[in-house]
Amino acid sequence: MQYRMPRKFSLCSKKHFKQSQKEVSLRLSIKKIHYLKIKIQQQQLPQQWVSLFTAKNILKFCKITEDDKVSYCFTVHEDLSFYVTYCSNRIEVNGIEDEKIANIETIFDVINEVDKIHICPGNNDDKFIYLAENRKFLNIEGVPIASLQTIPTKTIRHHNCTIVTSSPDKRCITCNNFRKTLFALHHKVKYPKSTNKTFTSHRFLIDTKKNQFLRAFFRKENRFVKKGIADMKLEKFDSYAETNSIAVDESTASDMIKIMNEHNAQISATYSENSFQKLFWDSQLKAVTTPKKSIRWHPSIIKWCIYLRNKSSSAYESL
Repeated sequence: MQYRMPRKFSLCSKKHFKQSQKEVSLRLSIKKIHYLKIKIQQQQLPQQWVSLFTAKNILKFCKITEDDKVSYCFTVHEDLSFYVTYCSNRIEVNGIEDEKIANIETIFDVINEVDKIHICPGNNDDKFIYLAENRKFLNIEGVPIASLQTIPTKTIRHHNCTIVTSSPDKRCITCNNFRKTLFALHHKVKYPKSTNKTFTSHRFLIDTKKNQFLRAFFRKENRFVKKGIADMKLEKFDSYAETNSIAVDESTASDMIKIMNEHNAQISATYSENSFQKLFWDSQLKAVTTPKKSIRWHPSIIKWCIYLRNKSSSAYESL
């Protein structure tokens, strides 16, 4: 027959002891919270600070701006731990060694340290604010990286903003770098590029539109081809004239000029203004008095010379 040894009985187990110790500590903390509430009500908080007492044994101290908006919020939980937020963003408070509120003096120490904090202003320029009204600032992956905040004032703040800065009116590194992006976006909105009209390939047009496009295209091409051919012929004619023209002496040239001047009135009376003979006579007179590099032949004369050359080279040479 086996006998079991009786268990050792104690007043409480370890687990029960720890739990009861925790409950005792919490009850003491709650009592201290109530004590701090009473003490706070008896003292005056710094300017712009107000106290809010909630039903869940939590103390709140908020700093109100001139336009009745909450900027800082200092919260003390029932276990006497605390944290500070600025516009819903948690911030670190330097100069406070204790992690928990020990007494009423610690509360005032935290408030005084918060008043010394310098906040990053973000990018609060008026020329940037309107950019965020109907816009989302997304990175390449489509994730928002910045947003418009309206409390306590309107500003565009990067999501990685450190909130706290070392000196007043100084931006954090992240917001300062994001400022370059805002400048580029502002310039793009202020000076938009003139976009070219979109063109559709003629292959995707309906038949009527396609025919119109092709007719206009080939008309333009024909004009360029004809102009190119005419320029080539003119250059060829000029080079031929320079090579095969006959130079005369000054006495012969002066005699010819004299004859032309004497018979100028007779030619004008005989032939009409737009006749070829009159145009040819006027061109010859212009050639006599104008240097070779400055003379501009009438198009009809050039066409006639080219035509005559193509029809009969001997007639052209004799003329």
